[in-house]
Amino acid sequence: MEVKAYAKINLFLEVTGVRPDRYHGLSTIFQSISLYDTLTFNPSDSDISLTCSSDTIPVDSSNLVWKAAALLKEKYSVKEGVSMHLEKEIPVGAGLGGGSSDAAAVLRGLNTFWDLKLSPTTLQDLGSQLGMDVPFFIRGGTAFAIERGEIIAQYLPTPEFWMVLVYPNLFVSTKEVYQQLDEKVYYRPESPQPILNCIRLDQRRQLSALLYNRLESVTLPLYPPILEIKEALSLWGCEGVLMSGSGSSIFGICRTQEEAEKKAEQIQKQFGYWAKAVHTTPAI
Repeated sequence: MEVKAYAKINLFLEVTGVRPDRYHGLSTIFQSISLYDTLTFNPSDSDISLTCSSDTIPVDSSNLVWKAAALLKEKYSVKEGVSMHLEKEIPVGAGLGGGSSDAAAVLRGLNTFWDLKLSPTTLQDLGSQLGMDVPFFIRGGTAFAIERGEIIAQYLPTPEFWMVLVYPNLFVSTKEVYQQLDEKVYYRPESPQPILNCIRLDQRRQLSALLYNRLESVTLPLYPPILEIKEALSLWGCEGVLMSGSGSSIFGICRTQEEAEKKAEQIQKQFGYWAKAVHTTPAI
């Protein structure tokens, strides 16, 4: 069987401070998009195995895909094994949640493949053991998340729009970005309420103007090519432009699919970067 693992962007991301457990508190709005990896499952005697279309990704027990399968197999005493293949389309280190989405797809897929009959809530609880944004990817769509990003405070109607998504061939270390952020003074956190209201009322124009990511204050100065792309997309007329997660990908909201495709071509021609027209996707 095959399962799709959709990427995400952040429409809003605020860091609310450092928690007592030393993790950063977050307030964020996740949005799944039409870019996806594909996981294929085949029966195996008793072992877990993994292959991948990209030779830069480990295929051993250090991979989240492997860890997700091992977690289910051990917790529910599954005797069968599984042979998995991961076809990668989501760029690595781009702030698009590829690894976490792949892990969530394994939990969803093997829940069916092994006939475990686990509820989405149970899968989300398991996902939180693998990564902070894995619980979101169990359902995807549009969601407001808090704490470390693992608590879904509410699901929202999905705003429908096309965007141009750009990956400027840079791997950004999330750990490094948060370390740099620690050296800054925490100001009064931005409230997500205005953009939450726009999403509920389906006000795309207003939403575009309210896109926000606190981590841009660190990542953009550290990686000038990301800032260059953001400025180019703004200059070319995107309704709203924002970095996703800790970077390095940037998205620009467009009025139509045709406009998004043309801007992707412009990026490829002028900068030589990976660029693609994608759209928002609803919850599974």
